[in-house]
Formats: sequence, structure tokens, C-alpha cells
Amino acid sequence: MRNDLITPFSLPCGPVDESLFDTVICTSATGTLGLFLEVHGKRIEAGDGLQAFLSGWLGKPPSPQRARAGWSMAFGLAGLALKDGRVDPAEIAVRVAVALTETGHDGNWSASFKPAPLIFDGRAMRDVVRAEATQSGSDGATLKLVDASGTAYAFERIGGAWMAAAVPRMHTVAPFGRAHLVPNYALPVGGGSDFFRECHTVGSIDDDAIATFRGGFEALHAAAPEYRAWVDRALNGIVVGALQPAFKTVSGSWEEVPGYVHSSYPHAPVVIAELLVHECSHQYYYMLERLGPIDDGTDTELYWSPPIRKARPINRVLMAYHALANTLLFFNRIKQTGYDDRGYVDANEQFLREDIETLARPLRDNPALTEFGRGLFQPLDERITEFA
Repeated sequence: MRNDLITPFSLPCGPVDESLFDTVICTSATGTLGLFLEVHGKRIEAGDGLQAFLSGWLGKPPSPQRARAGWSMAFGLAGLALKDGRVDPAEIAVRVAVALTETGHDGNWSASFKPAPLIFDGRAMRDVVRAEATQSGSDGATLKLVDASGTAYAFERIGGAWMAAAVPRMHTVAPFGRAHLVPNYALPVGGGSDFFRECHTVGSIDDDAIATFRGGFEALHAAAPEYRAWVDRALNGIVVGALQPAFKTVSGSWEEVPGYVHSSYPHAPVVIAELLVHECSHQYYYMLERLGPIDDGTDTELYWSPPIRKARPINRVLMAYHALANTLLFFNRIKQTGYDDRGYVDANEQFLREDIETLARPLRDNPALTEFGRGLFQPLDERITEFA
């Protein structure tokens, strides 16, 4: 029997109670932060209020604001710090505190740390070395960030919105969502957190990048609005990379950087739309994986995965299938809605179908898949069979 609570992580499926995603993210984030404080709490200064501020976030009910904090780079890095001894817990603690402050968890705290880039409210600052948060009254708050040169950036929350006239926001290209284009100077570096070092990321966002990704979102909305909403829910930002040799499309994402994907540019709008569907499918896979394993470990075989041309374990086969199957459903929506880029679909659809069938064979009736794994696979398999 299919678990319909898992189906919204498998594919877009009509009206969905957003509290489902909030609950999953908040439950996982609370567990991550609690364990982070248990393991690394002694390395966080207690006298500056930071440790108490972080602890005070625990134990509260899920909400959209708490989910926004939990689905952030900061919480991803907190999870990484529990696995990778090279990640500086003191810096991660500040990143988490900044994310909590941005999303409405008020309190007084301050901290100094090694120079690091920070993103706050869609604004990117370089070489920040100190952060100070102050609660003012029942609904007001301020945050001051100081960089290595001594320059201070002051943020004040007014009417639920953060104001900082001197710090422009990064470019936003999602008309209905929150995704912004991220230059490389805004990314964490060093230790195990330097995910994007080989992605040919760019240091500035030019007009071509803005037009490329804006066009992708427009194509997504025109061809498949349900997939536009699917992308908007999961995506915080796009790390922009330069075009690779032979005009190759390069994209990717990591579970330790929730809500962020990287992509080369420029590409045609339909290519960017396809890329967004593919990479955000991975985001839903990572989201669901926070609840529990996709497989029980009893299937130790390796199976051929056409997208990367190598044999992979069953959970990664499902991850690839999940992304490609959603891409095929997106292609089908292009044909249904009459979007004017059918040439791209016609040139790629048959190859995509063949890859999906290769991936599907070891997944069908595989007893190693858990309820989560079956809940990802079965709705897609049924939908593709319907219009095959």
C-alpha cells in the first residue's frame, strides 16, 4: 500500500498541506541542533548568550519560519560538523544563530570568529568576524555584522521585514519564490564545507546570468506551473557557474547544502527549467531522507546508473530515478501545454525513457526499499506507466 504522506516528496500532486514539509524539516533541524550542542557545546562561548540563544530554539512546535531556518545552509553545515572534524563548530554556531535571528527567533547574543562570508536576508557579506543580535521590545530586533576591515552592517527588523539600506540583496530570479543567484564570495570555504570549489563558480552575477535563470523560471511556469511551485518550495539559491567546454550543462547539489543547487550558464530557458526540476527533485529526496533511510541495507548489489555511467547502490539508483522520472513528467507537461520548445523534448525524450527504464528495473518489487523508498518510487512508476 502506498503512503500518501510520502507522495508529495515523490512528485507534484495537487493541493498539499504545507505543514507536512514544515514538520519534516523542523523535526530534523531540531534533532541536528540538539546533537550539535551536545557534541560541540563546550566549544561555544556561554557568556555571550550564544549557547542559550541556540538552546532556546529547541522544543517549539513546527512553523514556516522555523522550517525556513532548518532548510538552510547553516543547518546543513551543522549536520556536516557532526561528521567532519575539519569544520569549525564555532563558525557553524554563529551561522545557525544568524539563520534563527533572520527567521524570527529573538534574543540577545554576540560572538567573534574567524573571517567568513555570511548570507543574511538574501544579502551577502564577505569576511565577517563578529555578529551581535539584540531584541528590542516584543517585536523588534537588530543584527550587526562586522567584517575584518571594521565595516559594520546594521540590520533592523521593521514590520516583519529586515532593513539594511547599505547592503543590496542578491539578484532574485524566481518571481514566486525566494531563490537568488549566489556568487562564489558568499559561499563557505575550507574544511569539508568547500562544496563548490570545482564548479567554476563566478565572482559576479552579470546580465546574462540574470536573463538565463529568469528565462528558466518563466519557461517552468509557462509549461508546468505545478513544477514551478515544486521548485519554489525547495529552492533557496542557485550558485552560478561558468559555461563548461563544449557548451556542456553542468549542475548539482549536496544534502549538506539544503536548498541550494549549482548550475552553469547560459543555456536555453527549457534547459534551465529541466535542470531546476532535476536538482529540486534531489532536494525532496534529501528532505525525505531526513526522516529515515530509503533502503534497509540488505541489497548490497551495485546497479548501472546511466546518468553517471557507473554502478551504484540501490538508494542512489532511486535518487537518480526520482530526478529523471520527474524530468520526464515535466517533458510530458510541455507537450500537453503546447510550450513552444518541443524540439528539445523530441530530441531527448527517448533517451530519457531508456535511462528511466534501466534505473526502474532493480527498484520494482525490491524488498530492500523501506516505506520511504517505496513511497518515492511507486507514484512515479505508476504515473509514467499511465502515459507510456
